[in-house]
Amino acid sequence: LREENEKLEEDLIEMEEIRRENEKLETMIAVKESNPHLDLIVVDVIGANPDLWEQTIQIGAGYSDGLEEYMAILTEEGKLVGRIIECTSEVSIVQLITDEKSAVGAKLQSNAEMGIAKGEGRGGVRLELLSQDAEVNMGDVVLTSGMGGTCPEGIPIGTITEISERRADLSIGILIEPAARLTRLDKVMVVRSPPPDTVPMEAEGGG
Repeated sequence: LREENEKLEEDLIEMEEIRRENEKLETMIAVKESNPHLDLIVVDVIGANPDLWEQTIQIGAGYSDGLEEYMAILTEEGKLVGRIIECTSEVSIVQLITDEKSAVGAKLQSNAEMGIAKGEGRGGVRLELLSQDAEVNMGDVVLTSGMGGTCPEGIPIGTITEISERRADLSIGILIEPAARLTRLDKVMVVRSPPPDTVPMEAEGGG
């Protein structure tokens, strides 16, 4: 009876794993169907850099799979993860949006105010709006703007969780909680097309 119970538990665990994989596949199919203008391929995450400031992951695909530097990387749910910064034939290194050198063209979903989402290290992202008079509120959703040429427009970056006038020049300090769960990435999607048409902007002074 004990052996039967153990076998039953193993079967249940296996069935749960299959169910989760099916859910992931359904989610990825839905993302592809809702973004017919994007050529997306699914790639395994094979490693991560534990450094708090230089935040990168490694994915199991490269030039031989049609990948190239600066292509955007999304989660299975279509949220922005980062972009490729180095490619070999079989492996690519992805810079996460939280990396201090990361800077992505961004806009507010509510009013299309433009800005730049910059990595802060330690899992943080800040938003620098181009207009000091822009209306911004807690909970506002931040999307990619398409400016800069490396990330397609309209990809979710995250949600605003903090707004403060904390700088000497009185500019607003805005923090974004990334939409992607960057510490729990198993598979990601690479945007192969449209291809990046420029070298990405870089955060000034490494941050």
